[in-house]
Amino acid sequence: MSNKDQGAQNAEESEMEMDKNLGNFIQKSFLDLEKIDDFMYRSKNLWKGKVARAAYGGQVVGQALIAASECIPPDCHMHSMHSYFLRPGDTTRPILYLVDVTREGRTYCSTSVKAIQANIPIFTMQASFKREEEFHSDYQTSMPDVPMPDELSSPVDILEKLREQEIIDPNFYNYRKEWLEEITMMIKFVKEEQIAVSTSQRQTLWIKVKGHLPDGLHPNTHKCCLAYMSDMYLLRTAMMPLTWLHKTRVFATSLDHTMWFHAPLRVDEWLLYDIVIDKLSDGRALVLGRVWDMRGTLVCTIAQEGVLRLPNNIKPKL
Repeated sequence: MSNKDQGAQNAEESEMEMDKNLGNFIQKSFLDLEKIDDFMYRSKNLWKGKVARAAYGGQVVGQALIAASECIPPDCHMHSMHSYFLRPGDTTRPILYLVDVTREGRTYCSTSVKAIQANIPIFTMQASFKREEEFHSDYQTSMPDVPMPDELSSPVDILEKLREQEIIDPNFYNYRKEWLEEITMMIKFVKEEQIAVSTSQRQTLWIKVKGHLPDGLHPNTHKCCLAYMSDMYLLRTAMMPLTWLHKTRVFATSLDHTMWFHAPLRVDEWLLYDIVIDKLSDGRALVLGRVWDMRGTLVCTIAQEGVLRLPNNIKPKL
């Protein structure tokens, strides 16, 4: 074995050991639900970032998918979901998820999920599942040619370098470092400058869960975990062309979230997440994302529209 291969193996073993020490991702990301009755589930904990005004939207999406997955036959695999955020989620009270299996056919199974707080709907979702077919096609959009995760610096190392070069100030450094430590996912940025200030309309990063996953998880659960992670950087990417306003608070909130799952995936392995701004106007941003596994298989396509507003006294320079 070459020194390079031995180094890669040691890094992988060290990463696996660190994942074990970080705890169970399902519990840390609060995707575990309490079953109240048939087709009725309740959240145990909700999370929001330190500067967020509401529960993290990816957690609501992930929990709704977990609830839907519990109500369909185990041989049905999630292939798409379409959802709308109606009201902000309150982290001080649980969310009740009501599932309706609207159709169960020979191949496809459809579900509807309503998330409720204080007897008011805050989120709705349609999710579709299917049984495996014999017909398979091979065409897909190619994975971008980017460095592998073990070739890239950690976000904290990038922040350290930018602080030393005085590209970012100590307050920004501390805020971003605390945020990276708080979230339950690992990130490797393909372009280092995108961690701080970049006017690019595209962001590409490697992602995986922080911590370990229990053995024998159903493939649908991995997709629920990806749904949880997928919301983290969509609107953040849409805000990148506004980085000339990096000291101005920009109002951003998700309106809808759609995912199409093309192949089985594992979120405890690195996934390449390529995000591009498709349109930014009329107080709204449309962002598209694609996810590949390390073998180059396109496993998921994502679309999200969100509200993106500047303060009334600031005119955009786009």
